[in-house]
Amino acid sequence: MSIRKWISIGMVLGLPLFAAPQLAFIQRSAAATTAALIDLNTATIDQLEALPGIGPAKAKAIIEGRP
Repeated sequence: MSIRKWISIGMVLGLPLFAAPQLAFIQRSAAATTAALIDLNTATIDQLEALPGIGPAKAKAIIEGRP
């Protein structure tokens, strides 16, 4: 058997071993994100700061920009 055939067989058999854990991680993180949805129009400053990428200044700007 040629080396190309061995490599292709190895890739076909080995790919699910590497792809399955990543899919499970994506599904878990998507579920966690949907469970933690908050309304930006009613959230407190503490709830806004708990979001990733939102610090005290951004949370204050969001609250001040509400209608």
